[in-house]
Amino acid sequence: MRPLYRRPFDLRRPAFGCQFIDKFDNRKDVLITFASIPETNASVASLTDISELKEAERQIYFQAFHDTLTRLPNRLCSWNT
Repeated sequence: MRPLYRRPFDLRRPAFGCQFIDKFDNRKDVLITFASIPETNASVASLTDISELKEAERQIYFQAFHDTLTRLPNRLCSWNT
């Protein structure tokens, strides 16, 4: 399990993203959310597949910084360096 976000787990922010990789190198982006159960010391974790959302984010980022016809970096890429 490799974290997608580089910040440490914080109890005030009870959710974080990670990427699961199986033995065939298939990758799934997962959002893990924690919630405490009222009147107990127990907690519950929820795993949500966000692979489609992450792929859409990657496509939007690529389209923002690359030419759609040639797939070469555009001028915005040079402004970031």
